[in-house]
Parts: sequence; structure tokens; C-alpha cells
Amino acid sequence: MSWGFGVLSREAGGPHRSAGTVFLIVLGVAAVARLLFLGQRELWLDELFSYAFAITPRSEIFWPSTTLPHAPLYFLLISFLPADASDIAFRLPSVLFGITTVGILTHFVIRRRGIREGGLVGLLLALNPLAVYWSREVRMYALYGLLVTLMILLVLSERLSFWGWMLLPAAAFYTFPYAIFYFPWLLWEALRRRWKERAVPLLCGFGIVLLWLLPALYYSRSHPGAHTFDRLTPHTAIVFLKQSLAGNALTTRPRIRLAILTATALGSAGLLFLLGGLREKKRSWERRLFVGALSPLAFYYPVQFFIDSGFTYRAFFPSSLLLVLLSGLGLAKIKVRFLRWIVLGGMLLSYLWILSLYFQPAFPYNWNTPRTRRYAVEFSKLAETNGSEAQWYFRTFPAAMAAVRYAPPSFKRKFLDPEIWTSQLLPMEREYFGRFFQRQGIIVGVPKRKDGKIVEIR
Repeated sequence: MSWGFGVLSREAGGPHRSAGTVFLIVLGVAAVARLLFLGQRELWLDELFSYAFAITPRSEIFWPSTTLPHAPLYFLLISFLPADASDIAFRLPSVLFGITTVGILTHFVIRRRGIREGGLVGLLLALNPLAVYWSREVRMYALYGLLVTLMILLVLSERLSFWGWMLLPAAAFYTFPYAIFYFPWLLWEALRRRWKERAVPLLCGFGIVLLWLLPALYYSRSHPGAHTFDRLTPHTAIVFLKQSLAGNALTTRPRIRLAILTATALGSAGLLFLLGGLREKKRSWERRLFVGALSPLAFYYPVQFFIDSGFTYRAFFPSSLLLVLLSGLGLAKIKVRFLRWIVLGGMLLSYLWILSLYFQPAFPYNWNTPRTRRYAVEFSKLAETNGSEAQWYFRTFPAAMAAVRYAPPSFKRKFLDPEIWTSQLLPMEREYFGRFFQRQGIIVGVPKRKDGKIVEIR
């Protein structure tokens, strides 16, 4: 049974030694960037959501009521890790997915355009801060990026087999539901040539998607609630392009503003330089790749007015990777070697400057909150000073989620502020987390003073 993956690992006449050296250097850089300081922070709130799903009985993971607004495949994969595995162990799958993505994209460019282009593109992808960041968290985005980019490259290589057309798009959707917006481009590519061999399995794959999607839509409709995302507009589309090329969608702190502007300007120049040379090459793979990268946004735009979902830059993370690839191809076309190295150096230095902020323990992600807190240490000290008879009253949702992973056994009577429960969880999430907190011994309610000392934790 051929999935068509061999095209990414086969060179006519065998791999050239220098190409292999460049490939290994790129993989080494990608690995260092993704492993450096990997365990310096505890799992933060979003990662703790993933941890909660991972320790849920596997029979529940595939139910939409469990993981919505996310899909179950990634959580099923990490559920095979022991619940008491280290934070690094839970992050390693994303690291491996991220490194593999860089390797596949680099090898593809080496085969298509040569060693110089492949090495340049590979270094940009290895150090792109956005690609690095999502390869270091217990989240589904690294696997999502791997599956979608692999799918698109195999389509462009004309080597995606019957089973690949069926199962790879379905796997991407079951990793992150926004993958469905890549399906129209896939269908268009399937209908271009040998449509019976392509469109039929793709539609079968869509049938596999519907097995989860229809119950998910019904459940989300029966549990409506506000979302926190923006709408896709021309402005947010431009911001998405800027953040993809700069490798930063996380913070706009003054310290990295110059790096963001530099990377955006140079990346945009590379993209425009490439597209300018493709005006007369309507059937080139670069042009098809560019359409494949941006088509999900075009298809998402009208749909957003009919579903209760907003635009999030993470939803099209695979497109960000492909735009960086295309930008690198454009920069590689600069004829003057000295100028080419200056531009590449500017991009890489900008990326490294942004990463220098990301690697700091106090780096703020959401809500500009530094991530230096160590709940495991705090919980241990509180347990020593208050004893096992205290009532532990969590006044923030991150504290309650951290208690699930880091609280010592002496935390026996645990409570979560009802107001926090209502404000922090979407209606579609409350059914699952009601069961989850019950299993973890956390009561949604206010403790009573007559029942013992109350220790508030924020």
C-alpha cells in the first residue's frame, strides 16, 4: 500500500553529499531551537487544557462534547503518555512534529530548486519564531502544521495515493477543525487530473470528517456562547501575512518591534520578488503552492458569517509555514551573493532577536502576564504551612487547572470560584469540565468557614 510519502525521501541517482550535509545542518538548527530551555516553564493554561484531555478516559476523547472547540486526534496521541510524565515529555511530541515539518519542507525545496534554495528556506523555517513556538507547547498546532503541509506537498508532487487522498485530509481535520478550509483547494486539485482516482477518495475522507463534524455542529449549536476571536477582514488578513513573515503573532513589545518590522519588510520583499517572476508561469508549483496557502482564508471569509466562530491566526498556521517557504524562495533569487547574504542575515537576526524574548522565563503570552509562576513550588509550601485539613479555594482558573497536575496529595478539599467557572469556560466546555473537575475532586462552589480554614489561591 503506497501513501505517496516516498517522493519526499527519494532522490534521482541517490542523495548528493552536500545536499545531505545542508539537510542535516537545518535539522540540527531546528532541533536546538525547539529543545532549548524546553522545561524552564511549567505547563501554562492552554497546555493544561491539553493535559486534561490527555488524562481523560480514551472512550470519551472522541466525543465532541469533550474537546470542542478542538478536535481529538492530538489529545488521543498524547494520552498514551503516563499522567505523571514530565512537562518535557508532554512537549516532546510537538518538538518532533515541528522538526519533521522543517525537514520535509527543506527536502522538498532541495529536490525542486537545489541546495542553495533548500538551505536558505530550511534555515528560515528552522528559526521562524512562530514555527519554533508552536513546536514547544503541549498543543496540536505542530501536528496540524505537519499534516497540512505534507498533504499539500504530496499533492503538488502528484504522488498522493488513493489512501492518502482519503486519510491525510481527515487526519488533519481531526487534529484541528479549521483544516476543513483547505478542502476546497484539495478538491480543485483533485478535479484537475484523474479526478476519479482523487476526488472519490477525497469525498470518502470528507465522509469520515462528517462522522465527527455533524455531532460537533449540533452540540455547539445547542450550547451557544460568545467567542474571543476576531472576524477575518482585510485588516486582519494583512496582519496575518505580517505575523507569518515576521514569525510573531504573540506579542508586540517595544523590545522586538524593530525585529518585527525588519523581518516583515524583508519577507514581503522576498514574496513579491517571487510572485513577480511567476506572472507568466500559471502552472508552476510555486504558484499552486501560493494559492494553496491563501485559499483557506478566502473560503473561510464567507463561512464566518454563518458559524459561531472567529478568526484566529493559529487556525491557518500551515499557511504561515508555506508563506515563509515562498518568501525564502524569493530571497534566494537575489543574484548578488553579498546582497543575498545581507538579506538572509537580516531575516535570521530578526528571528533570533524575537526568540531571545520568547526564551525568557518571564515572557508574557496572553494578557501580558509573565509566565514565571511555579505552582508546584507554591502548592508544596502551602501544604507544609496549612496542613491537610485546609480548604483550598481557587480564585483563578489557571490555579485550578494547575492543581490538577501539580497539587500534592494533601490538597484534599478543593473548590473553584463559581464566577470564574462561568466567565472562563465557554458553554460548550462546561459539560465536560463539570465531569472532569468532579473526577479530580474539585467542587465548583464556595467553601464554608465552619468547615475549616480557607486558603485562597489566585
